[in-house]
Amino acid sequence: MFSRVTLAFLSFSLFATSMIVGQRELSGLMQVGTTDESFFETLLGHDKSQAISYRSTDDILRRCINVAGGLYGALQPEQWQELARFNCLETADNAVAQMPSYALGWYAKSLFSYQLGQPQAAEAALVQAQHVGRHEQWIAEGRVQLAEDHFTTLSPAALSGHQQDLELLAKSARGVASVARRYATQPDFRERITLIVEQLPPEDQVRFLTNVRRATQTFGMVMP
Repeated sequence: MFSRVTLAFLSFSLFATSMIVGQRELSGLMQVGTTDESFFETLLGHDKSQAISYRSTDDILRRCINVAGGLYGALQPEQWQELARFNCLETADNAVAQMPSYALGWYAKSLFSYQLGQPQAAEAALVQAQHVGRHEQWIAEGRVQLAEDHFTTLSPAALSGHQQDLELLAKSARGVASVARRYATQPDFRERITLIVEQLPPEDQVRFLTNVRRATQTFGMVMP
């Protein structure tokens, strides 16, 4: 039997722990909501105590992808790019080690591994992202971009996952919009996606063509 003193001590300890975790969570989320410049500076410092829960890890990785992995990061000095991307990669590594079915973590690991010149690790992570996040469309959009950018080096496993991603995107308005520019400007991609669409039900084929026309008009392009 626990004494009242012991129970009081345990209650206080749990309360104190929850306060510490809460402060770390709040700190992480507040930094995620800052400007790109401020977030990038935070990445260079890499305070590892910030990503505690799934929610804060997810928020930080999304921001990593958009900032360090996007245009803002590409415009920074090379040594800063590499440091920020390395720290984002470390966050992704830790996330998938704790949550092996975490599709965003695998996608982030693939993205930053490619950007840091680690193609083997990048493709292995891409295959994992394709496997565990098969039906997550917005992540599939990123996976397709990575796969197309490295298409000539993809393994059979990565190619198979890539085809499944293209099938997923071909069935929705958002998915088609995400590949419309590549469809209109890259003949070899157009041939690949056309072969996939031809295997879809007639209603999906009609929807695909309608969405491609709409998307190409939005981008000011002429549909082939």
